[in-house]
Amino acid sequence: MSSNRTKEGQTGISKAVDVQAAPDVVYRAVSTADGLRGWWCKNVTLEDCPEGILSLRFPSGHVARIRFAKGKAGSRAEWDVLDHNAMPEWIGTRLVFAIEQNGARSSKLQFEHAGLNPRCECYGPCDNAWAYLMGSLKALLENGKGTPA
Repeated sequence: MSSNRTKEGQTGISKAVDVQAAPDVVYRAVSTADGLRGWWCKNVTLEDCPEGILSLRFPSGHVARIRFAKGKAGSRAEWDVLDHNAMPEWIGTRLVFAIEQNGARSSKLQFEHAGLNPRCECYGPCDNAWAYLMGSLKALLENGKGTPA
């Protein structure tokens, strides 16, 4: 699923995926450094600062810095993008992972990259990348191995 309008009326990217994993398992995968390493980026480090900022270093040389904004175990995790050396359009956007139980041991994950403008040069590649990454997350949750960068 892809859209350039989020529920809040802001621009952004939206993806949905059903996974065979309980909501608390999905939450850990999208709300912790270890979880993100399993499906998004292998090189995730916690910066030495009180704010809990993560640095994601991609093989391409891209570096993103994100901070956990808020979360509710088993249902929602939100990350603020503080910096991105290759895509300044990401700065000030928010990554939102909303999780709903969808059966005894399954969940529906609704992802939004809120605030990313469809007119920016990176929008199309980012839309494709998030589709790929939702597949990587699904693979991690269902098969134990994602395909992070």
